[in-house]
Formats: sequence, C-alpha cells, structure tokens
Amino acid sequence: MRRAFTLMEVMVAVMIISVVIAALIQMSGNSSYTFSKIKTDSKIGQYASFLINSKNYGFKDNTISFDKLINGFQIDAQLRKRLEDQKVKIIYTKLDSINMSKLDAKESELDDAGGAKKQVNANMTFLIGKTTLKMNNTSTSLLRLRLQ
Repeated sequence: MRRAFTLMEVMVAVMIISVVIAALIQMSGNSSYTFSKIKTDSKIGQYASFLINSKNYGFKDNTISFDKLINGFQIDAQLRKRLEDQKVKIIYTKLDSINMSKLDAKESELDDAGGAKKQVNANMTFLIGKTTLKMNNTSTSLLRLRLQ
C-alpha cells in the first residue's frame, strides 16, 4: 500500500496547475484590453454627439479644438477643461446628392388618404455625406443628411 505520491506525480500536478493559471492570466489580460477598447470607443462616440448637434462643423474638412465644438453645451467643468486641450480632425466625404426637382412628374405625385393625387414640392436637394472624427489614435464616422 502506497502512503505518498511519487515525485513524477507531483511534477505532473504542478505542471497542470501552472498551465491553468497561465491560461487564466492570459484571459484576464485579453478582457482588460477589450474593456479598455470599449471604454475608448464609448468616449469617442460621446464626443461625436457634440458634432451631431453642431450646425457649424461636420460638413467640411476642419481641424479644431474641442472647446469650439462644445461651445453652447452645458457640461461639467472638469470635462470641459479636459476637452479644451484636445484637437480633433473632421473629415467630410460627400457620398451622394439627390435632387428632387429631377424626378418625373409621375414620381413626384403622391396619393393622399382619399386616393387623390397631390403634387409634392420638388425644390429640395438631399446631400448625403460621411463625417469622420479623428483624435489621437481613435476615430468614428457618422452619416450626415443635409436638406437644401
């Protein structure tokens, strides 16, 4: 009857435990990177919301500081101070333009609830573009629709 483990059994057990610990450490490191990336992407998305509400920026290429972009917003003083020093590059790319006046007369007539035809005002142009907001090592893009 055996009363103890052999040296080989102990070494195999230590090796198995060390492999499991190494795998857990690697998983922890990967999830930390993932959470850091999600946090950065969330921040840039929040910064892009300032651009969405701005009529002065986003429809032409520009490099500005965030203090101009957040002008007129009520935000925390600490956040405002942190954003003042950061530069942002705005890149606008025109994707498409839809001129409503070029539609056929048949396409510009719509049925109302009673089935009667009514003429649609076709003196509009829709400009579709993509605005890219770049800062430091991150960027985000927004699709923009402008009515003229």
